[in-house]
Amino acid sequence: MARTPIHPGEILADELKETGWMNLQKTYELDLARRQVGKALKHIRQRPSTTVLASDRT
Repeated sequence: MARTPIHPGEILADELKETGWMNLQKTYELDLARRQVGKALKHIRQRPSTTVLASDRT
């Protein structure tokens, strides 16, 4: 009986899913963005923090 040919990309896609490639890629992209934006954010002054309690609003 003849085997149905399988495209190598199908095998690779299955293996990448098993190893969590998408999670690794997203983690890398978020880390890269954090580093790029982080430099700019360091130059922005932070507002003083204020805590508003629910009991203070009434």
